[in-house]
Order: sequence, then structure tokens, then C-alpha cells
Amino acid sequence: MGFLLDGNLNHGDKLDLFLRYESTEFRIGRGSYYQGNQYTLNNFVNRKGDKVSCYGTTKKSIPVDDLEVGDCVEVLAKFAKYVTLRNGDEITQMNYVNITNNKGKKSS
Repeated sequence: MGFLLDGNLNHGDKLDLFLRYESTEFRIGRGSYYQGNQYTLNNFVNRKGDKVSCYGTTKKSIPVDDLEVGDCVEVLAKFAKYVTLRNGDEITQMNYVNITNNKGKKSS
């Protein structure tokens, strides 16, 4: 597990991804400007186990509220940045996210 494309993306690079929806976290902002503002963080994972997240989606996108945990989706987005969390998790953040197709859960 690690960063998408082994950390070789540049800001604004276009992404065409197939991801599995994991969760949505509701958070309260910190800092002078964001103090008390609520936002959401949507978490996905690819087939290799690389973690991907985004804060929202475009107007044309399938709403994240319509997704269920485990749904596989096709996503068009732009690369924003790589983040390493305190616990060591490596996450690729994306913006301008457009969920174009919900393929549903993997059938067993």
C-alpha cells in the first residue's frame, strides 16, 4: 500500500480511476478561518490497497450519499496532493471529483 502511481503525480494531473468506496467522515474544522465549520472527507481504496480521499464532488457527479460501503465506482478527478498521516498511512488526495459510474458491490 502507498501512494497512487508510486508518488509520481504532479498537481493537476488528470486521473481516471476505478475505486471502492470505504467511508465518509464528518469533521469539524480547526484554525481561525475554519473554526466550527463542518466538512466531509470521502475515503476510497484501489485494487492495490492504495488509499484515496476527497472532500467533495462536482455537480455532475453521482452523489456520494447514493453510495454504499463496498460499492465500486469509476472516477474522473485531478490530483491534489500526497499526505502521510501521523500513523504512517499514505493517502492520495484528489479534487474536481466526478463519480461517473457506480458498478455496485463485487458479487461473490
